[in-house]
Amino acid sequence: MRFIKHFPATVHLALLLAACGSSGSTLPKGSLGDEEMRELCEASGKNRHTVDVNNDGRVDISHYFKDGVERCVQYDMNYDGKIDATRFFDTDGKTPIREEHDFDFDGRIDQLTFFKHGKIERKELDTNFDNVIDYWVWCDGKAVSKTERDRYHNGRVDVWESYKNGWLTEVVYDDNNDGDPEKWEILRNGSVVEVRYDTDGDGKADRNEKFPSAAAGPPTEPMACEGGVLEIPEEEVNYSAPPATEAKTDEQSESFGDESPAESEQDGQDNDDAASGEEP
Repeated sequence: MRFIKHFPATVHLALLLAACGSSGSTLPKGSLGDEEMRELCEASGKNRHTVDVNNDGRVDISHYFKDGVERCVQYDMNYDGKIDATRFFDTDGKTPIREEHDFDFDGRIDQLTFFKHGKIERKELDTNFDNVIDYWVWCDGKAVSKTERDRYHNGRVDVWESYKNGWLTEVVYDDNNDGDPEKWEILRNGSVVEVRYDTDGDGKADRNEKFPSAAAGPPTEPMACEGGVLEIPEEEVNYSAPPATEAKTDEQSESFGDESPAESEQDGQDNDDAASGEEP
């Protein structure tokens, strides 16, 4: 199984949802956003309404209209004359379709948030403020569904995270940046229960270690797409860690065969669901 080396693919840093980015700057490298949408913030005359919040003679908020409908609003959050946040609206003038934010007030976009039917669909972040996207987040409802990261800031994704209902279930690492994974961490109920390794460089796991709950370390929290911890009702928390077992030997690990770690883990989950009578 080979992982695609494309740049714009996608640390638990806080997934900040602020009003958002500068229409005066271009999109960061690696963004999947549409540059043309930013033309909605180029109206003038009667199609632009401005507000000077602190009465210093400079515009702090600009509302842009097209055919009488507001399509964009921009904010100068720290009154330095630069746009720090931009929100784009759908044709109804109310439903957000994209937000951009400049967190460090340098005039460059650090985060983009994309909406579908008014709900967050995905995010892009520049975590080291070098004007290059290095962290991509996808959402499923209120919960994070997957992320991709460029840890080394060299234009290659090297960490893939999978989530279920906001819970982190698998982390895949490409530590040598060759496009193939070398390590898989499997999590249950927020804790690592198994680590799988590719020791011969063929992109497939051939050795693994399993961990008892006591050795798994503190669990991660379910992640909300808007940022922070996702609140889950107690009755819906059903990702119990499996019984502790000894790590398999190399001979036992050969049972992985050509099956990818993700497929193997899914098969195990499906079997658990079938045994419990629950829908997969």
